[in-house]
Amino acid sequence: LEVTDPTLNEVAEGQYQVRDPVLSLPKMTYALGEPVVVSFNTGNPDKDVRNWVVGIYMRMANPQDGSLPPIVSIKLCGLLTCDTSVHAGTVVFSESAAINGDWPMDVDEYGTGYDVFILDEYGSEVTDAAMFNVDLDESYSSFVVTEELEVTDPT
Repeated sequence: LEVTDPTLNEVAEGQYQVRDPVLSLPKMTYALGEPVVVSFNTGNPDKDVRNWVVGIYMRMANPQDGSLPPIVSIKLCGLLTCDTSVHAGTVVFSESAAINGDWPMDVDEYGTGYDVFILDEYGSEVTDAAMFNVDLDESYSSFVVTEELEVTDPT
């Protein structure tokens, strides 16, 4: 019998254990607005994960057992509503994705460093964070001139 289930680890011949949930990103740096690809494995094929999401937070923010919502999130099935549990796969954060939140994220508000987690149905993290950065090119400017001011010498 050959077991090819990606959620199981063979610990001895014919003996298997459930893996810990994991997620990964293929690279550490993305351009502003570039789709971010996240691969995941929930580790437990018997668990109902229809309401689990991959969530993105500011660097060093912590989901705090669900009391801090992510900046943006996407369900593991990649849709707004999941009819079945998806235990291993890939989600893509992009303008065309079925996400909760705005894409691209506002780097003026959230910065350029982010942590990614798998979150359960209560918003608690079930994985350690995977990290990525947004690289801003020279054309990016967060300063907007709204009006010109005339400065006079008070002396």
